[in-house]
Amino acid sequence: PVDEAAVLGPWPSRCKKKDGTVSITVNHLVHNPLDGSAPVVIDFRQVLTRQFSANAGEKAKAVIKLGIKRDDKFETMFVELTSAAERWTHQSTLARWMNTREEEVARLGDEARREAEALRDSLQAVLGSPELQGKYNFLVKEKRAMTNEEFFRAHAQEIALCVPLPEAPAVNLASVM
Repeated sequence: PVDEAAVLGPWPSRCKKKDGTVSITVNHLVHNPLDGSAPVVIDFRQVLTRQFSANAGEKAKAVIKLGIKRDDKFETMFVELTSAAERWTHQSTLARWMNTREEEVARLGDEARREAEALRDSLQAVLGSPELQGKYNFLVKEKRAMTNEEFFRAHAQEIALCVPLPEAPAVNLASVM
């Protein structure tokens, strides 16, 4: 069901009481049971909480607890990394990878918000100028000769002239005198 290439793994693991291997893709954790039964696929975009067990000695288990929201239900999933020699290295690598992935997703979200704000400002400028609005309606809406992005790129200079300047902060001149 997952056609993404693995970026980490496969590592020996146990999930839902079945031994197998776990692989990590860009968006999924996939546990493939050794008995050939259906893989357990966890979409990282649905993970709301995660916890990693502490390395409490030689006999401690390296377990990842994931809180997942699927179809309006909250589900808890446990994945144990079972390599006797490498389980703590695997867990540490997985934790660092998940942290980095979450930071990247947050950064991309921030970029998307900034782009949406810039697009909103550009669209407001277009709609505020009868000339630009006429061009936009003709080229984008009626003739479909351009996409929104193409129109904004092609008319960037005209749009920039119509975007209102940010307001300067008010200064209390009484304190200067």
